[in-house]
Amino acid sequence: MFDTQSLIKNLAVSILSISALSACSSTMTNKDALIHGNSGAIGMLLSDSNVYLKATNRELDAVTWELLKSTRVKLDTIRVFEEQIGGSYRIEDGLLPGKLNQLCLINNFMLKHKNEFPPTIDTSSTYNWIDQKQTIYKKELTAYLGDKRMENDCRN
Repeated sequence: MFDTQSLIKNLAVSILSISALSACSSTMTNKDALIHGNSGAIGMLLSDSNVYLKATNRELDAVTWELLKSTRVKLDTIRVFEEQIGGSYRIEDGLLPGKLNQLCLINNFMLKHKNEFPPTIDTSSTYNWIDQKQTIYKKELTAYLGDKRMENDCRN
């Protein structure tokens, strides 16, 4: 059976370990290490944004189901990092419109298939966070671009 909590913990520990090893050779604070670790996790997720663009309009099959589960774990990890960093840190701060659009495309995929998870899996914290982020991403894209649309604009 797919153990989401264990996967989240293992992924977080791996990223924190890499961040801690990097921090040992510098004067990086724990908060800085978490921010760098989260930036790396976000970068890995963004590298697949075209996959999410194509998967959003597909019916759920074995491949999209696995993508949905693994993306939930990845977004949960990023969400927990953001919470742990705290303060005024938000993952979208300083991101250019292209990266915001990629995150928005990923959220479109997640929202399209939101009801695919069985009721025994609590996705409320993940999806509450996704809903909040999606509003922010679209608002920031509109602030940057106005009525103009970029290629594969997530607001379409």
